[in-house]
Amino acid sequence: MDHAGVYVWPSDEQKLLLEAGLLDGQRAIDAFGAWRSRVRLEDDFSSSTARLLPLAYENLHALGVDDPIMQRLKGVYRHTWYSTNRLLHAAAPVVSALVEAEVPVLLTKGVPLALGYYRNLALRPMADVDVVVPQSFLDKALGILESQGWRGPRPEPEVRRFRHAIGWVGPREQELDIH
Repeated sequence: MDHAGVYVWPSDEQKLLLEAGLLDGQRAIDAFGAWRSRVRLEDDFSSSTARLLPLAYENLHALGVDDPIMQRLKGVYRHTWYSTNRLLHAAAPVVSALVEAEVPVLLTKGVPLALGYYRNLALRPMADVDVVVPQSFLDKALGILESQGWRGPRPEPEVRRFRHAIGWVGPREQELDIH
């Protein structure tokens, strides 16, 4: 647990899902079987666990696993793919407008991982897009967000230095954090 009381290490069930999603062959299948024996499928999964389901699904599907829960995992996989695509399509015009306005932009966290490492948008669930801009360009960036129909706060300059991000919501309710 970290200083804020948040668990930072995966649970035993999450470790098994990671193994099911990342290991090869029988080792992945065995991890999946062990996970299946430990969880009640009727229960809702924590968001931390649900984030691992698409990864497990993709690997297990490729291994030809035939299990009734595969349909549920496929649904989570497809929903994640759709949600992530929807989020990126909503953020793309903002990022393009920032670049066109010569605002230096750095995309962090989920987007570069999804595009550069996972290379499959279903495998890296994201709740928002994280955009970093230099402090000197923040007002310009916030103005561009507003011109694109996004809503969010404009903290006073003395408050900005104490916030690591400012959350904004787009016209279709997608979220973007400007850092």
